[in-house]
Amino acid sequence: MKRLSVLLMIFSVIGLLAAAPVQAHTEVDMLGTQNIPFIQTAEVGHPTTFVNMEPADYPLVMGRHDVSPDRQIGTLTGLAPFPVTSPMLNPGARWSWIPKASDRGKVYAYRCSVHPDTQRGIIVVE
Repeated sequence: MKRLSVLLMIFSVIGLLAAAPVQAHTEVDMLGTQNIPFIQTAEVGHPTTFVNMEPADYPLVMGRHDVSPDRQIGTLTGLAPFPVTSPMLNPGARWSWIPKASDRGKVYAYRCSVHPDTQRGIIVVE
């Protein structure tokens, strides 16, 4: 049931994004075990930058994040796991991914391997 509700939410948001203009450079902020925005559009040939906005690497909750393929959500119909894995990003660090022509039309699911149950996101490549 949880998987179905996640799928319905993802597809409804993707439908809303179809009319949204694509920016040449997009950014995803990683903060408090969340990716903001959860769903981001990306344009072929233009970077999508992931920014670790954590102020520190906390003792009880790691402030480090990465971008890893989400093989659980990424196996749902219409989605694919993110094609690459980023290095571990310390607080304040940035990492960019540039979609290729072969990525056009794909919808990628990604997650943070440090916070896999709470920090997930979707990239829609146009």
